[in-house]
Amino acid sequence: MARLEHVTGSQRAAAFSSRCREIFSRPTADVGSNEGSVASLLRPKLRAVATLKRMSDAWKPTLRKVCGITRPADARLAVRAGANAVGMVFYSPSPRSVTARQAEHVASAIPEGIRRVGVFVSERPDVILSAIERARLTVVQLHGEESAEDCATVRRAVGDSLEIWKAVHVGPGFEGVNLSEFAVDAFLLDTARERAYGGTGKAFPWHLALRAKPFGKVVLAGGLDGGNVARAVRVVRPWGVDSSSRLEDRPGVKDPDKVTRFLDAVR
Repeated sequence: MARLEHVTGSQRAAAFSSRCREIFSRPTADVGSNEGSVASLLRPKLRAVATLKRMSDAWKPTLRKVCGITRPADARLAVRAGANAVGMVFYSPSPRSVTARQAEHVASAIPEGIRRVGVFVSERPDVILSAIERARLTVVQLHGEESAEDCATVRRAVGDSLEIWKAVHVGPGFEGVNLSEFAVDAFLLDTARERAYGGTGKAFPWHLALRAKPFGKVVLAGGLDGGNVARAVRVVRPWGVDSSSRLEDRPGVKDPDKVTRFLDAVR
């Protein structure tokens, strides 16, 4: 009696996949009638699926930022999970603030090519310049009540080699019309809350963000996490997304699972 070879399910699946690739890579006229008809029927559907994937990829945010980083380990975690921007807060009242020395250590864990973002609240240009030098910042995020002229002053101080983002605090009456006054590289939209500058963990109605899009790149922030960021992206289609407190185990310390889920949802 001939010995029967055991074929696993994975082997059968691999053989089927290989046969499908062979059929679809050949012109219809070169395959058998049954195979040709199957290929003819499925080829348009496969093209449609590929088109939908390209459209989906086009909606994915270019920028994926994890903010409020205080430890080198969390910076490495964010980058491994898919972040291409890491934010450090230079505002002492924040529970996520870093000293210049802490910022140096965090910056040393961030690879080249990843944006190093410094978050400042109504800070003097000389203080910003010192932080830029020590933490090798590539982006200055102005998160306070800075006017358009204040932003221009910072631009003159830091030069054109760095990006400047202006945070905009979005509440029910947000219209966005005054954003045309700001000569900045992007607007970061965060939830308005009295006497709070970010890190609230609260979302605002995402449709309001659409009012800012005519004036430049939009980074969507405010209460985003792995459970809601995909929905927010579908509504706004922003240039970037940003999250901080919703990704924490405790203030200033990131939760690896929350960071990973957030970034997986937007990649």
